[in-house]
Amino acid sequence: MGVVQMQWNVVIRIAGALAIALAVQHVSACADKPNQSDGDAKRFSVQLDGWLTKTKVASASVAVVRDGRLAFVAAAGHASPERAASPETLYNVASLAKPLTAEMSLRLLHDRHWSLDEPLDTWWVDPDIADDPRAKQLTARILLSHQSGFPNWRDGRLAFAFAPGTRFGYSGEGYEYLARALAARAGSGFESLMTKTVLEPLGMRRTVQTKQPWLHDQFAIPYDAEGHPMPPQFARSASAADDLYTTATDYAQLILSAMQGSGISKSLSAARQDIQVDRLHDLCGDRAPSRCPSAAGFGLGWEIFKIGNQRYLMHTGRDTGTFALAYFSPERQTGVVILTNSDQGAAVVLPILDHLALDPAFTDWLRELASGP
Repeated sequence: MGVVQMQWNVVIRIAGALAIALAVQHVSACADKPNQSDGDAKRFSVQLDGWLTKTKVASASVAVVRDGRLAFVAAAGHASPERAASPETLYNVASLAKPLTAEMSLRLLHDRHWSLDEPLDTWWVDPDIADDPRAKQLTARILLSHQSGFPNWRDGRLAFAFAPGTRFGYSGEGYEYLARALAARAGSGFESLMTKTVLEPLGMRRTVQTKQPWLHDQFAIPYDAEGHPMPPQFARSASAADDLYTTATDYAQLILSAMQGSGISKSLSAARQDIQVDRLHDLCGDRAPSRCPSAAGFGLGWEIFKIGNQRYLMHTGRDTGTFALAYFSPERQTGVVILTNSDQGAAVVLPILDHLALDPAFTDWLRELASGP
């Protein structure tokens, strides 16, 4: 699991990781706008290579969704000292595993006619909390929206830090708990459930949760802040919350499915796009309302920002030597996936989003977060 993510909530990771991007904003300001009609991936790759050089990011792969379809995928930089990155390169996307787990959960709930609000203790209970009455309060809705009451990761034994459903608390443990409960009720292993429920239906053929024999020259290795390669990190067993390897192309299929509400009922799709736990005050603090979204919080697997009449669903992933970001807007039918293999990876986010100019209001909000309180 990602040690870097211990005790971090989503927004702190976003703001801290993107702060470095403010120092390189001038890179995008002087770049030509892309040809929005043909999605020229080759031209974008040239621009991307320049940003990577200036920000000292090893490589990046970017998928762009426009008008509800995949417009193009581009890559630049080095996946390893010996290999160039390509759209086929797999990246460790860390916590971007969580929206995938959320997709699996919602599809299972729909297919099996299970409820978001059904107590999970009748399915499975972690032995560490079997005698704690608060275990009976856990539901899929509470776990997917980070209201489990668990810490991000357990310290030896799993225990509640607060009562479930009472407030937000970012937790990888919550997602692992839900995955185990769903697998127990379905009578199948989590990795097999993920493959059958999400990866195969969405055609995500280059997405893996554990190390596979064919991966040896297919993935991007991590780089530290000084540009030195590091040993890659793989989960020993499939994780619901971390260490997912995927391509920008594959992950774009996930956001397209979420954008369109494929594979689930309209009510579940609407619930995914609704804020389940409010975070506006935590995010905005003393900022003037004009500098903030009109609403912000966590939904079912995604952070949600409402800006004007548009919603933006986003998640990030960060572990040592990797940074990833994905977002989409159901109203605007736009989205972007950015995968990097560098501690510095967040530095290319704002230049990329400014250049694409798909969702300026959302990009400005990320810039606001990066600027600090």
